[in-house]
Amino acid sequence: MPRVRTVQRFAILFLLYFALWWLANLPATSHAWLSTDDFDFARDYRWWHNYGHGRPLGNLVMASLSWDTSANGELANILFRTLQGAVHAATAVMAAALLYKSTRLRAALIAPAIFLLWPYNGEAAVWRAAGNFPLSAFVSVTGALFVYHS
Repeated sequence: MPRVRTVQRFAILFLLYFALWWLANLPATSHAWLSTDDFDFARDYRWWHNYGHGRPLGNLVMASLSWDTSANGELANILFRTLQGAVHAATAVMAAALLYKSTRLRAALIAPAIFLLWPYNGEAAVWRAAGNFPLSAFVSVTGALFVYHS
């Protein structure tokens, strides 16, 4: 039962982090934000480019860019950027979990807010072509979490 409570607490923390991120980026989370770079990447996208540069998961982001130019492109743009923000918030929650397990201090749950709201991270989480950044941070912190628990 304690494990279920812990999961519930971190689910609540995720919702709080995500709401905080969403509010901090409100103009970008409520309107389509299309960048020239996004259109260039969508037009010139070649899957082998990401593999050749060591970014195989980058193909997930790059393949989704063409949806931004579809008939429902504005909605797709907002939804994908919201998903990128959710991944960003989940990374902050995992960092909070690692810090909390190491310190047992509640302040450790607040510390990842710096990562969550740092302006560079916010831009990476809302700029569609930079979707590799929140995805790579998520995979990296997930790996650290697995190493910690093994």
